[in-house]
Amino acid sequence: MSLSKNTRLYTFDVEGMTCSACVKHVQQAAEGITGVQSADVNLLTHTLRIQAYPHEIGPSFCTTVVDTLKSAGYDAQISDVAGGAHDGVADAAANSVTATPGSASDAAAAVGVAQKHSHSTPAGSDLRELSRLAHRLKLSILCAVPLMYLAMAPMFGLPCLFSSTSRADYALGGLIQFFLALCILIINRVYFIRGFKAARAGYATMDTLIALGSLASFVYSTFLVGLRWFDVFAFLHYAEHVFSLPHAQQSLTEALPAFVSVSAAFPLDHLYFDSCGMILVFVSIGTYFETKTKQQATSALTELINLVPPLVTVVTSSGEKLCSRDSVQVGQEIIVKAGERIALDATVVAGSLAVDESALSGEAFPQDKTLHSKVYAGTHVLQGWARLRVDTVASQSVLSHIITLVEQATSTKAPIERIADTLASLFVPAVILISLVTFVTWLLLAGAVSALPWAINCAVSVLVVSCPCALGLAVPVALMVACARGARFGILFKCASALENLRRVRVVAFDKTGTLTRGKPCVTAHVVLDELSNNQQAYASFLRDVWMLEHKSEHVVARALCLYIKTLADKHDIELSDKTCTSVVDTCDFTQQPGLGVTGYVRGRRLVIGNERLMHSLHIDITQVCAVLPESTLKTSVIYVAYDTCAYACFEFEDLCKPSSIEALAALRTRALEPVMLSGDTPASCEQLARQLSINKVHAGLLPNEKYACIKNLQNAAHARTNRLSRLVGFRSYPLVAMVGDGINDAPSLAQADIGIAVGAGTDIAIDSADIVLMNSNVCDLVHAYDLSKKTARIIKQNLFWALVYNVICIPLAAGVLQPFSITLNPMMASASMSISSLIVVGNALRLLRWKPRTLSKITPTLREHSSTIKEKTCVTHKEVSVTHKEKTVIIKLAIEGMTCEHCVSHVTQALSEVAGVSNVDVSLACKSAEVVCSDAQISQQLIAAVEKAGYSARLM
Repeated sequence: MSLSKNTRLYTFDVEGMTCSACVKHVQQAAEGITGVQSADVNLLTHTLRIQAYPHEIGPSFCTTVVDTLKSAGYDAQISDVAGGAHDGVADAAANSVTATPGSASDAAAAVGVAQKHSHSTPAGSDLRELSRLAHRLKLSILCAVPLMYLAMAPMFGLPCLFSSTSRADYALGGLIQFFLALCILIINRVYFIRGFKAARAGYATMDTLIALGSLASFVYSTFLVGLRWFDVFAFLHYAEHVFSLPHAQQSLTEALPAFVSVSAAFPLDHLYFDSCGMILVFVSIGTYFETKTKQQATSALTELINLVPPLVTVVTSSGEKLCSRDSVQVGQEIIVKAGERIALDATVVAGSLAVDESALSGEAFPQDKTLHSKVYAGTHVLQGWARLRVDTVASQSVLSHIITLVEQATSTKAPIERIADTLASLFVPAVILISLVTFVTWLLLAGAVSALPWAINCAVSVLVVSCPCALGLAVPVALMVACARGARFGILFKCASALENLRRVRVVAFDKTGTLTRGKPCVTAHVVLDELSNNQQAYASFLRDVWMLEHKSEHVVARALCLYIKTLADKHDIELSDKTCTSVVDTCDFTQQPGLGVTGYVRGRRLVIGNERLMHSLHIDITQVCAVLPESTLKTSVIYVAYDTCAYACFEFEDLCKPSSIEALAALRTRALEPVMLSGDTPASCEQLARQLSINKVHAGLLPNEKYACIKNLQNAAHARTNRLSRLVGFRSYPLVAMVGDGINDAPSLAQADIGIAVGAGTDIAIDSADIVLMNSNVCDLVHAYDLSKKTARIIKQNLFWALVYNVICIPLAAGVLQPFSITLNPMMASASMSISSLIVVGNALRLLRWKPRTLSKITPTLREHSSTIKEKTCVTHKEVSVTHKEKTVIIKLAIEGMTCEHCVSHVTQALSEVAGVSNVDVSLACKSAEVVCSDAQISQQLIAAVEKAGYSARLM
């Protein structure tokens, strides 16, 4: 349920819902309230989410909702209010407290200018319900044991207190069974209250079926016992032997001749008090275990919520103080120690930590956090101590957003769930009708009063054996578990329909930059004219000049060039640092020209570093450098370096492909999904990447509106391939189109696609436009999400198949269709079967708790191979001699431990750059990793040895 600026979202905890018919009942009751725009009900979390217009509702809106649901047979209390504040919120929350005792804390949580959002544990209501069910169950069994003994003892030849052939014993034993059964009915009166409230409101639920079935058995058995107690012979038998009234027989016989004849028409039939009691006992047992298994279904979400500690150590002017997490404001400082969980998103201002972030990112290895490092709520401190500055309030943390997305996803309904709910809402009235038809049919077939017990037995069995619960739980339990399980591994489904429909995707459109590639260009080759490269002093001055000028820029290309220049300087034993360069190089008039490059004056000479357009605009000659560039070089990815009016060097940049992209696209093709590339980059750069990834369809040079149009064209093409028969019958089974992107320019395409997928490192606009978020920015997670969607759909189909087949088989069996073959189903067995069917459905859905992303086949050691020029080339000015050859380029990624500052990064970079065959090194302090571009995959052990020699530990990732 998306929340617009002009609406407010109210969340209520609702108790008493047992099946999808209850869900429909609650939803329709809520939608009938004035001002309600929409209402979504979640059977698993027992929540009602109402979206309403503030200007259309009064200050007592919450009270109105609570009273409406109470009149429908359900208890409710306000748990959260989201949206802009208005004057009536406080009054509404206060009124809800009055209407629902015990909800003060929940109402208070909904009030306040900040509108703090606190996630209530889904298992909380289940725990309360389990406690009540356990208490009712104990009392019910206490009454059911003697009831069953009295009813069943004659059948099994056990000692019995009353004769089965004596009308007097029959009446006395029946009276005892009556009181025992009445106690069970009173203990489980909640089924009758909810069932008949629903019936009075024009609905029928599972409670209605249980109430009708058990009450029918109870009323008929009470009728038989009443006949016997007022039976003249039974009464006189006790009058003569117990009360010593020998003359009472004649007077009473004369007074009740008509009644005697009616009573004699009913033989000493078996009473159904035991069926009445055991129906309720079996249903209570089934509900108890069903609630327990549903609690397991919400355990994945509960696990996320419980990651955050409720208390946090806050640094105050008077010292350290334990405070509630929700009371901590942005800018305050908190203390965390080893063994604790971090409560809020924050920045390290003192100390250092080793943090386990697997709960958020799935990364199994600890992450080192030093000064200015970001830490996140829910992560676990393994080692160290730190003082943190809070960046966001509790409700705005990354973990809180994840939990909100999961809650929203499980509150929405997938298309298949709406179909199941519709079937379940029609199912209960149909069962009642079948029960009546069964009762009347057996009476007409038998044509005698003696057939009444059998007709009642069959009618009650039909009512009890039918199971709307199985239909109602078949879909939501599976969706709840799948959404929470996906969130555990960094895959966030923002709506249930995205989880269901992802399996139908057949075309996946990818943005290029930042999605398939790293989004961080690096230098892959360079050319320097011989007049610089052959002179050691001139070459050193050249490197210092370029480094000093680019060091003033914050552009991503400038940072990559500085790193590459530093690597070259280290390789040629040229000292390069702020101190040495400042003392030698004097730069002035630094100018950065967006989209072109930078200019400045170094030692009195103009130095220009930029692309071909900048060179042409400044009338700089680049012909000598271009002459030695191979034909395969993409001129749009080359940065030139010029002194005054002549270029002396150039650097080739490339946005390298993510290793995970190669694995992911290979896995998608094995699953019959077609990848398509949509990019705003030049055709040449897109085609080069497409060759690496084996993508056949490439659309390059696209503006945002053109990407949007491409998605529509892909959808039209997919719809055109739909089977004609499917279109004729109105079943929309056409394949879907998904879009994967990360930038602002991808937002329209993500919104237009059938399934929009945003990578977690993308912009907020892209994430808001998407249906699925890959928190780890790993394209392999798209494959995992697709697998999870297929497995969830398979579980849902199994559940629906079982629920339908169970009812198709058991309802005719309970109606006595197979009675000629001596195959029958009494009410007790029917109630037990009904409970077991619900447990089977929930238990099958719980298999998703064991789901884990499968490891995709590694494409190693060569993750990237293409034609490139060698790292350095020489050129004689007049002869234009160039040296080029083909070589393989391999990316090796190392996890490095022990780095704590930028000096460590420099040491590791230098150590790796000195290894023969290395052309580029990118060391990340934040990720504690290094990516090495080299020509030979066999040097991985040499790289590890070089890092360890520098005083750090390393391993292959």
